[in-house]
Amino acid sequence: MQSDPQETAVIGQLADAVGDEWMEWYRMTPAERWQAAGPLWEAYVAMGGSLDPEPDTQSPFYVLPA
Repeated sequence: MQSDPQETAVIGQLADAVGDEWMEWYRMTPAERWQAAGPLWEAYVAMGGSLDPEPDTQSPFYVLPA
């Protein structure tokens, strides 16, 4: 099975634009991305990041803190 030359050119342009690391991510299936993201979130939290959402003051459901 031969690949379409136009598709190959587009993929090459995309690879040049985003770099190898992002292309590796784009080639993953959603399940592989989900699995790969787990250690990233663990590292984020270990560095002091929070998984709590930021308050949305523009939301009609936002209640000012007492």
